Amino acid sequence: AMANTVWAYATLSHRAPDLFEAIPTIAISKLDEFNPQNMANTVWAYAKLSHEAPELFEAVSVTVINKLDSFNAHYLAKIV
Repeated sequence: AMANTVWAYATLSHRAPDLFEAIPTIAISKLDEFNPQNMANTVWAYAKLSHEAPELFEAVSVTVINKLDSFNAHYLAKIV
């Protein structure tokens, strides 16, 4: 739900600073539950809106490295 929410906001180019500030703390604690698409959509949304979230990006990087075999080229490209 979090990934879809931030993806939808970014798709509409709708900035929601309070939402985008709150999501990283929650998302980081649940990254193990995210599938590759959720992670890709989340980081894409932050990048699309140029909303900085260094802690989130760092946590996603570590998670991707640990789950690299579950990512296909499409999702890796969206994350990078």
